[in-house]
Amino acid sequence: MPASGRYLCAGVAVVGVMEGGVASMRLEMDQRDNQTDTQPWVRYTRAAAVAVLLFLGGAAVWLSLIMRYECDEFVFAHAAWLVSQGSVPFRDFYEHHFPLVYQLSALPMLAVGDDPSGVWVLRVAMWPVVLLALWSAWRIDRDTLRWRALIAPIMLLSVIPFIRHALQIRPDGLAFALFLGAIALLNLFRGKRRGDQAAAMLSGLSLGLACWASQKAVVYGSIFAVALAVDLFWNRRRDPERLLRKPAWFIVGFGTVWAGVATYLSLTSSWWAFYRWCVLWPIEFQENFAGFGWHRPMLDALVMPYPWLLPLAAVGLGATLLRLFLPNRSMWQPDVLLVMAFVSCVVSFVVQPAPYEYSLVPVAGMFCLFAARGFVWCADQAVTLYRKGRWTGRVMSVLSGAAILLVACHLYRYQFLYQRDMRTPNHTQRALFQTVGALTDPDDSVHDSSGMAVTRPHAYFYFYTPRYLQSSWGALLKMEVPSAIREAGCTVSVRDTRYRSLPPELKQFLREHYQPYARDIDVWGRRYDARPDAQPDAVMTAPFHAVRDGEYFLQPGSVVTNGRVWIDGQPVHTRRLRLEQGDHTVRYEGPAQTFWLLWLPRDGRLWQPVLGHRDPPPLSAVRRPATDEM
Repeated sequence: MPASGRYLCAGVAVVGVMEGGVASMRLEMDQRDNQTDTQPWVRYTRAAAVAVLLFLGGAAVWLSLIMRYECDEFVFAHAAWLVSQGSVPFRDFYEHHFPLVYQLSALPMLAVGDDPSGVWVLRVAMWPVVLLALWSAWRIDRDTLRWRALIAPIMLLSVIPFIRHALQIRPDGLAFALFLGAIALLNLFRGKRRGDQAAAMLSGLSLGLACWASQKAVVYGSIFAVALAVDLFWNRRRDPERLLRKPAWFIVGFGTVWAGVATYLSLTSSWWAFYRWCVLWPIEFQENFAGFGWHRPMLDALVMPYPWLLPLAAVGLGATLLRLFLPNRSMWQPDVLLVMAFVSCVVSFVVQPAPYEYSLVPVAGMFCLFAARGFVWCADQAVTLYRKGRWTGRVMSVLSGAAILLVACHLYRYQFLYQRDMRTPNHTQRALFQTVGALTDPDDSVHDSSGMAVTRPHAYFYFYTPRYLQSSWGALLKMEVPSAIREAGCTVSVRDTRYRSLPPELKQFLREHYQPYARDIDVWGRRYDARPDAQPDAVMTAPFHAVRDGEYFLQPGSVVTNGRVWIDGQPVHTRRLRLEQGDHTVRYEGPAQTFWLLWLPRDGRLWQPVLGHRDPPPLSAVRRPATDEM
């Protein structure tokens, strides 16, 4: 823990002693809450909190629509489209994540159809996921903080490592929202007939879905197995004190989800494929991937930008633990499960060999939830000491006010400005989607290494190739990908962020058979350099492979008007020509020049290759117009 956190915790302990003990302090706080909840300033403060929450929610909606798509989002978006087309995960296409996020996303993809630029609909589909996380955070804290529980969702919306990745098309936000929902649902229906059974079953259903959403949720969701063991072997005869309220009904809810999963895997004959890619392959990855430490992502994304978050979370965690041990309170409260969740989320992040920033979603979420409690605790202590009129109370009030002001400044700086996302919006990526849609028919396959074509068939079973797969299976890729491209008749290739790390032999094949249409898009074709060799005119004979039946054209037009071209021994008199799939021979006689034989895209426009853009910065999609005169 940072030094500031230790000092703040020490100060909290001193304040507790000054108030005459934790029990009397809590009793006094409860009495004051009952008296002040009806005062006008409380109503105004509650209205202000709701207004801030709505404003931050609107900012989050705006952020989801403008921020750039990360490479992994294309993977899940393309997988969602494949599922919407009837493909079975693992059996019909390579994927090693649990599939709930793209199984659910397949429903909105049905409305998108074949337009690649419709991927924004999946960002909208993540809004309910964020709403579930916000509701869960509010519901968990409501019994403790009352109306001030609104601070918990405000915190979640204000910490960018959480809200940015929760809004992205990826399983981390969905899995954590369902996990947090499983805890929140245990607080529902108290005092109602069959309320315990309903709450336990709904909690089990939510946890089962969370585990089907991500392997990480299986790790940090293991606290429910611990809670279940405690209830079955320790609290078996202590109904009011059970962590899961009705463990048998919790098992029913959890088992219902996984019985459905087993039925789905059986009906689709994908048990082995699921085991191969979601169990064996992640284990192999964990054992062989060098990875990196968890300290740097934690510091760079969470601790340094939000120096107030960790101390406030420590205060909130301490206050929660103290409340659990107060007299006349049962040890088996819902907060016990919440404290266990805090530990499990942090541990699951620390043990990952490659803890990227998106893996901080559960950690940041738990920090925010406890930071809200710490914030309220500090504010309560400041008010209490100020009312007592002591000089120490005045000093503590000033310090607490300064801390609140510091938090507000950081919220403004990191939440409202969205510095990184405003500098690099996703308009260039949207242009790329539109270009792919214009160049290809809905059933035309596209080659890339991350699924960026989204609503177009992929040319290869491994439609995305993460770094570890490229390094471990490079020999397989360089042999199988060219054959798969020819077999699929793939006329368009997208150069994404994984292009540069492809095996050199595969990149050489792509350079020879695809020509740069834009900075990120290549179209099938071949370049020929006809140069004179001790002759006034150039004579050249070279091969050409037509990847599919269709129209091709010669670029520039002068290759036909100023020279002579033969294909398979037949003279060519026009730029546009139709070729059958397979190997052909091109012969040219005429002035020395560079020319291309290119695929004619779906839009029917002749185009000029973009020279000098073989290895550009990815995702630029700056299109160069082409005319028939080129």
